[in-house]
Amino acid sequence: LGGAHANPDAMFEIVKREITKHTKALLKMDPQERVEARMEKFFSMGVFAE
Repeated sequence: LGGAHANPDAMFEIVKREITKHTKALLKMDPQERVEARMEKFFSMGVFAE
């Protein structure tokens, strides 16, 4: 069995790396671009195609 509790130090490093990566990507976007991306993300929730 695995899980984050099995190796919390390793999990902390993975989460830290991912948060840093995504934060850097967001900071490269201008504020309006971030707003539009966020709106697009939320507007697409619950949409499905048959």
